[in-house]
Amino acid sequence: MSAALSITAANATKVGGTELSLTGFSANGLVNGDSVGLVTLASSGTPASATAGTYAISASNASRQGAG
Repeated sequence: MSAALSITAANATKVGGTELSLTGFSANGLVNGDSVGLVTLASSGTPASATAGTYAISASNASRQGAG
């Protein structure tokens, strides 16, 4: 039986005027060799046009891949 899958987006920083690619996250609930098959990370701070500040990063559409 699979445990509930929980994804937490990692903090990220960027240089002003550049676009940010979000790739960091941690996963809880993986068992028996499971892995994360897909996760979507999004933030309004990713475009190059985003002003300096703190932006939330959300994780969604996570799926499990494996035998768990």
